[in-house]
Parts: sequence; C-alpha cells; structure tokens
Amino acid sequence: MLAIKGTRTVDEIHRELVTCSGDNCGRRAQQSLSKALAEIPAIREEFWKNVLCLGENESRNQSLEKAGRVATSRVRRVMVLDALDATRVAADTPRGSTRRGRRGARDDEHYAYVAAWEFKVSTTSPSSTRNHWNFEFVHPSTRSYK
Repeated sequence: MLAIKGTRTVDEIHRELVTCSGDNCGRRAQQSLSKALAEIPAIREEFWKNVLCLGENESRNQSLEKAGRVATSRVRRVMVLDALDATRVAADTPRGSTRRGRRGARDDEHYAYVAAWEFKVSTTSPSSTRNHWNFEFVHPSTRSYK
C-alpha cells in the first residue's frame, strides 16, 4: 500500500466508503442496497490504484492502519449482501413493539437462522451457509418495550 503513491489519501477513500455504506445500507431497501453493492467494488478498485498512504512501515503508522481497514472493504460488501439476502424491513407497530419481516410481519420461518459467509480463492463473490434455529424450549415472540 505504501508503494502505490496515488493522489487520494486514505482518509478520503475511507470517508467515501463509510458514506456509501451508511447512506445506502441504513435504509435496508433493495434499491439502496443494490447501489451500495455497485459502489463498494468501485471504491475498492480506486483504493488499490490511487491511494496515497503516507509514512513508513518501520514505525507505528496510523495512515497504514486505516488503509488496512479500507483494504478489507469486502467485509462491508458481505454485510450488504447479507442485508439484501434477508430483505428484512423493521416496522413499528401501533403498540410500540417491533416486528421484523416483509411489511412489518414476523417471518420466523424464513429468517430464524445464522448466516456464515465465505470467500473462496476461485470465486469473486462470497457464498453463504445458513444454519436454521430450532426453537425447542423458547419460542420467538414480539418484543414490547412498555
């Protein structure tokens, strides 16, 4: 990263990545998540072609540390893929409790799972494995904060 000698600082590219993630992923809408999926690889490519990482490798280098976080932007992409895969939208009910699922209804049959994502060397996209939960003793219910 120190040898690239581009024209954009690590902070500039990091800010762009965080803005893309925050603006597009916070809404959990399919259109904004798809937009983030398109933008994150472009930001990653820009990083590897045009980053200017100041300092040296011989001592503590905060610019290099932050560059390492930007270089692992694939993690952000996986978070977006997971959100897009789930297509869950949180909605508040009139009683003040929160339900998850499409159009605010609980969908435990489809969304009661843990997803593990994996990058394989031979592919460019990660794959996911789902382990569904079995609620034998305690069953999911609507939360109420009253």
